[in-house]
Amino acid sequence: VANPIISKIQTIGMQRDGAYWKLSQLADLITCDDPFFRPVGLTNGPDGCIYIVDWYNKIISHNEVPRAHPDRDKTRGRIWRVKPKGAKTEVADFTKLGSDELNIALKAGPVGKTQIAWQTLSDRKELAASHWAASEYAFPRESVQIRALGRNLSNQNIGELLTFAKPSLPGPTIQSSRGPKQIPVREAYDREFERFLVRMFLERQPEAVATFLDSEAAAKLPVEARVLASLALEPKTSASRVAKLLPQLDRAPNDEELLRLAQFPAEPGVGAALKALLTNEKSRTVVAEKLLAQRTKLDAKQIAPLLTETAKEMLGSADTLVRSIALQLIGGFQLTALEGDLVALLTRSGTGPVPSGVGNSRSLVLNTLRDLHSGAADLFASLAKSEADPLVRDAALEALAASRAPDAAAKLLVLYPSLQPAQRRAALNTLASTKAGAQTIVAALLDKTLPQADLDGPTVERLATVLGNDPALEKLQQQLGGIFREVLLLDGQDTAVVDAKITLDGPFTVEAWVRLAEGIGNGDGLLGTPGGVDMNFFGSRFRVYAGGELKDVCVATKPMTPDLWTHLAVTRDEKGILRIYQNGELDATGSKPAPARWENCKIGWSGPKQGTEGVITEFRVWKTARSAQEIRATFDRTVVPASAGSDLVYSSTERLKPELKNIFGKGARLAKTIDTPPLLTEEQAKALDTKFARFTALAPKGNAANGKVLSALCMACHQIGSAGGQIGPNLSGAGAMGLEAVLRNILTPNAAMEPGYRIYRVEMKNGDLIDAFFVSEDKNATIIRQPGLQDRRLDKKDIRSTKFIRRSLMPEGLLDALQDQQVADLLAYLMTLKG
Repeated sequence: VANPIISKIQTIGMQRDGAYWKLSQLADLITCDDPFFRPVGLTNGPDGCIYIVDWYNKIISHNEVPRAHPDRDKTRGRIWRVKPKGAKTEVADFTKLGSDELNIALKAGPVGKTQIAWQTLSDRKELAASHWAASEYAFPRESVQIRALGRNLSNQNIGELLTFAKPSLPGPTIQSSRGPKQIPVREAYDREFERFLVRMFLERQPEAVATFLDSEAAAKLPVEARVLASLALEPKTSASRVAKLLPQLDRAPNDEELLRLAQFPAEPGVGAALKALLTNEKSRTVVAEKLLAQRTKLDAKQIAPLLTETAKEMLGSADTLVRSIALQLIGGFQLTALEGDLVALLTRSGTGPVPSGVGNSRSLVLNTLRDLHSGAADLFASLAKSEADPLVRDAALEALAASRAPDAAAKLLVLYPSLQPAQRRAALNTLASTKAGAQTIVAALLDKTLPQADLDGPTVERLATVLGNDPALEKLQQQLGGIFREVLLLDGQDTAVVDAKITLDGPFTVEAWVRLAEGIGNGDGLLGTPGGVDMNFFGSRFRVYAGGELKDVCVATKPMTPDLWTHLAVTRDEKGILRIYQNGELDATGSKPAPARWENCKIGWSGPKQGTEGVITEFRVWKTARSAQEIRATFDRTVVPASAGSDLVYSSTERLKPELKNIFGKGARLAKTIDTPPLLTEEQAKALDTKFARFTALAPKGNAANGKVLSALCMACHQIGSAGGQIGPNLSGAGAMGLEAVLRNILTPNAAMEPGYRIYRVEMKNGDLIDAFFVSEDKNATIIRQPGLQDRRLDKKDIRSTKFIRRSLMPEGLLDALQDQQVADLLAYLMTLKG
């Protein structure tokens, strides 16, 4: 087995155990102390040798080294051959061997040789029927009969097929390698496979199955078989059938059966069956837990009426677990009818413990009221100000920020001066996501009651998105100034270019941040001139076209993503060879030189009779071919021309001015915006370097055992082992990344971000803005995930728009709230995680 994470070829022993195998780990076949040895695959060759694919690269796991790290090398790779001593390694051309020779090879020789032999015979239609590869895989044995019946299914033999739909077995089971869940193995797994086959064939003929289920023959079958057949039908039409059969079972309904009822409570008999399960004290708690587990598959508005009374009864239970489930039901299914009950519990309790009806922690009740966006702002403000328990104070603050009460935002800003930095950031983040909250923030900034220094780029971005063309936002823009950056807007017209009169002669580097609109093509351009160079985006991939004779001289391997900021750089060396970089990383190297001099180049120009539609910023031209290290070092930073040296010959920040109207073609203009790439100013870059050096020095002084406790901060979003959240990448192998990579991922989460972890922004029709992790979607709903919260289902009819933005859900400044020793302990623990 090739294991790239620990740089080993491991050996697994296999021993027969009846119809199954027992596995054991034996001595490693190959180990290597070279950290670049990364075996990603192996195979047996027809010569009897083992061939190992070695990535020969330090990057295997997610962000094991940052994107800009020199160890991220995509040009090297090795294939090893492990040869037995004295082996003859000649390999015949199997396509030219006769059938007799191939059949001899089937009986003797290396595994790789026998595999190619039977594949060749199979291609020739000459493989013996007795050979295992010529027969269908048929295990368990019952599956042979199931397949035979299923392939010839008719009204006459459906009943016979259903005799194989026996009940699931309770065991044996084993813990899943992906978490604590128990999964069936051996006989229990075989039974599930048989049930799967039966259902698969039934689903292919739903009309025949429905007709059979209404017959007298079906009534004689066991109820388990009839339930399985009902589930094989279209979900909505089968819900009533399942509801009718469930009371006849001698067990509680399983997850799928319960889901079938909960998805269609309006179907005949379904609502009554579900209500019976929820009102039965023996089944109520289990049913509630299963509904919560499948909450994102259910329409809360449809099922809420059935759950309200159940949740109210469970809220009064003496059992702590039952009360906790009740709170989850109320928050998860938005049972707003019970908001008053929760508020009453808090107000009755005063400053003492919550009555036994809801347990010992008011923070759980407050969290539920937060999820309901409760209007009890006075209560939340009072608790956030005077409550002695810090957990209750924090929960009340979150509930106040999320409240839909008209005066909630104002009450929060009254408390603002007494809040800690992390609380301030969280409060502004939540307020800026609703129109009322955003308006309150803008008003406070304008009258100077809210410190401008507390406002960061992401918060301003939310304000701009939520408020749109609100006049107050324009006043704020004038007041804030520096937070808004100037960009070049191009509207897609053929004339939307900047006549920059740039000349490219000899070695050069052209770089810029680009965000293009949907429908990227060769009409979109970065730089070009008629009869000369044309840097455009043919087929969504950035390329350098050097005219009709040379044509493409360098083409990017990665396509551009619409509406996403991407840094592009093109270099040409002394030999005329061009290279393309994306986001600071070498993406493509040209195959032929293009040494020509190109004059009068225009920004945004491309050959086709259409123009660039998008945004460009930080456009720079250097008179040298900058090295990969130089591009990596500055691609995410603003460059001040005065301090860049004489090699910088053109900078948009210096050359593009609104007053130079004659250089801007129709459809090209400058605009101020907060929707900009993640750039650091010179001062910010120096501060980041200082912080990086400080934390690097702290790391060796940490205590890993103490750091394990602090890792709970990480596990809100990340998994470590089988525990933790599923929003960010798994940190189980974080130590293999090295301290430098770990620190860079924490300090600059937006710089080394993989596409799958970008923020998914949802604009709701009611004006709310939600930043989350995209989980899934179907034709009716979108499922999102937010740190510390359960997965949330958003009806598509309530969504105005969605998009990914080039920012990570992981906030910056996570280590700032920790003391130096805590930072050292946390880093020490992370370094122990080797996968």
